[in-house]
Amino acid sequence: QADPVLKKALDLSRLLAQKKTGLAMSSSFEAAICLHIAVEAKGSSIELAQIVKSAGVKKSQYLAMLQNVKKLLEIDQTLTLQEISVQLGTPLLVGEAKTALSLYEAHVHSSYGDERAK
Repeated sequence: QADPVLKKALDLSRLLAQKKTGLAMSSSFEAAICLHIAVEAKGSSIELAQIVKSAGVKKSQYLAMLQNVKKLLEIDQTLTLQEISVQLGTPLLVGEAKTALSLYEAHVHSSYGDERAK
């Protein structure tokens, strides 16, 4: 019996191959991305530094590709500012990010009204 996470990662890899994406990822990079998504889908977390190291790329490149693959496979999810700051390794900036987001939302509402701001 295969581990459910590994089975999910293999399914994601096959699905990605069917999409004929042209994302130009090495096999280890693709495996890391698929494993990451599979672990998240099963409700667990993964050590980002370790998976980035196994992918053999820079953290910023890994996170960008992770988002691209999720969009391609239609696995988009909404992240909170806290989750984004943890992924980027900048948890101390959450307060400033919340302030900036509030100012932006207020500007959009005042400039475009409630209906267009949605």
